[in-house]
Amino acid sequence: MNTSSELDKARVVFEWFNSTNGNMQNVYGKNLLFEYYPLEVYTGPPYFCIRLIGHDNPLWILTTRCGACDEYALLFMEMANEAGLKVRSIHNHGENHNWDEVLVDGRWVIVDPSWPKFNPPPSFYDKNRVTANGDVINLSYAYALYPNGDVEDVTERYTNVGTLEVKAVDERGRILSNVRIHLLSNNYVEGKYTGLNCITDGEGTCVFSLGGGNYTLISRNDEIPPLYNQTSVTIEENKLKSIEVILKKDISMIPIPSRIYAISFSVILWVLLVFYLSLIRLELPEVWNGLKSLFNYTKRKIF
Repeated sequence: MNTSSELDKARVVFEWFNSTNGNMQNVYGKNLLFEYYPLEVYTGPPYFCIRLIGHDNPLWILTTRCGACDEYALLFMEMANEAGLKVRSIHNHGENHNWDEVLVDGRWVIVDPSWPKFNPPPSFYDKNRVTANGDVINLSYAYALYPNGDVEDVTERYTNVGTLEVKAVDERGRILSNVRIHLLSNNYVEGKYTGLNCITDGEGTCVFSLGGGNYTLISRNDEIPPLYNQTSVTIEENKLKSIEVILKKDISMIPIPSRIYAISFSVILWVLLVFYLSLIRLELPEVWNGLKSLFNYTKRKIF
C-alpha cells in the first residue's frame, strides 16, 4: 500500500469493498428461497451463501465472498489491521447493523463498507436513520470489537442513554438471584436481540445502560420447569427507569432438543458445502478454519 496516511490507507481498504470491484457479494435484501443459518439460498446471484459463524476466522469470508454488514465489518477490520491501522468493528445488533472505526490522528473515523459510507457522523446511526415507514430508529446498544478480541461499550458515542434497573421476584415477592435477563430491541424490528444480558445479583437486580426506545425483557432461571417472564418497557434517554418483573413457572419453556432435525440438516449442509468448495479454487488454511467453525456450530445444534 503506497501511502503512509492513515486516512488514505483506510480509504484504500474501503474501496476494496466497492460493488463495482466484484470482490464481495452483498446479500442484504436479496430474495431468500431457503434459510437455515449459516446457509442461505437466494432466487438470484449469488444464489447461495454460507455466512460467517461468530467472530472467529474472518478470512472464511474470502472463501465465500458473500455476506452482509457483519461479514463486511469483520473482514474490513482484518484487512485494516493487516495494513497497520488501529481499527475496531462496531456491532449494533438491536438495529441489525455493523460497521467499523479507524483511529486517524487520535480520532475514531467511521467506515461503513457495506452501506457504503466513509466518515459519516455518529448521529447517522441514531437520529438520522429511519425505517421503511419513515420512523426514526433509536440506537439501543453498540459495542466495539477489537482485533485482539477485547470488547468495549460505545453506546454513548452514538446516542444519549437511559438507565434501566430491573428487580426479579417470584409470585410470593421473594427476591430471585441468578436469573438471566436478555434485552431485545423493538426499535427497528420486533424482538431483535441487542447482545445485552445480565444475571441478577444477590438483591435480584440487573442494571442496563442503553439508548431510548421500546424493549422486551426475557427473564428466566435454570429450574425445571423454569421461572419465566416476558415484559415490555419503554426507556427515555437521560432518565432512570425502575421496574419489577414477576417470574412464574412455565413448562412451555422447558428446552426440547430436536436432534433428528438437526442431524438431517447437518448432513444436507455438509453435502452442499463439499459441492460448493469443489467448484472454486480456495486457500486451504481459510477453508480449514471455516470448516472447523461450521463443524462446531452444527455440533452445538445437535448436542
